[in-house]
Amino acid sequence: LSATKLKTGFKRVFNQSVHQYLMDFRTRQAIMLLESGMGIQDIANQLGYSSVSHFSRDFRKRTGQPPSLFQKVQV
Repeated sequence: LSATKLKTGFKRVFNQSVHQYLMDFRTRQAIMLLESGMGIQDIANQLGYSSVSHFSRDFRKRTGQPPSLFQKVQV
């Protein structure tokens, strides 16, 4: 099975690319961890981000708010 066929099949079944699926998964995990009260630095590390700023930028892009504000609203 070639990489191209795998990617095409994945998109056909899940209606999104592998990359998009993984980003959605990371966002859902981040939300769950933020709701649990885990620190933003720890979340960024656990989810494999190279820095807190990279995590914050991605989170804001996908949810419309920075993780710090999201966490404050949840409290």
